[in-house]
Amino acid sequence: MAEAIVPTETSTTPPATTPPATTPPATTPATPPAATPPAGEKTFTQAEVDRIISERLARAKTPPAIETPTPPDTTIYETQIKELKGTLASARIEAAMSASGIKAERITRAAKLVDMDKCLDEKGNPSTEKIKAEVDAILKDFPELAGTDNSQGFRIGSDGRQMPKAGATEISSIFGNKKG
Repeated sequence: MAEAIVPTETSTTPPATTPPATTPPATTPATPPAATPPAGEKTFTQAEVDRIISERLARAKTPPAIETPTPPDTTIYETQIKELKGTLASARIEAAMSASGIKAERITRAAKLVDMDKCLDEKGNPSTEKIKAEVDAILKDFPELAGTDNSQGFRIGSDGRQMPKAGATEISSIFGNKKG
């Protein structure tokens, strides 16, 4: 390491008797006076400031508490679902009875004979297969529910029966058919 060379004062001029105007007066204190807070303001010690800062940092690190919402009352919805499943099952039962040949005027009354519990699957939904089996069982017990439609209304085409011979010759002669 090299030593630093410091210049020394070698001047031989005598000191001045009056001090320069730029130097401060000798009555200034060495330490500045403590600042006094204005009246009504609170002052904190270093320990209080440290405690306040650590509390705020702790709050900033922890997420705010989130309230978990209370679940809604589902009993109302469960009741409505059960009612709708019953309505759906009734409609499917009536459709199955209509498809099975039960007379239209007897379907509503015959539907009351169906055991609804036997028509539902494990989840409580209407099962088409179980409804069909239940309708078939009712038709087996009450065959009079099904029947042919005896109405004499308008029909297109033949009903598949043979015409009597007497009526056939009259109709044939009307149309000009030759006896064969």
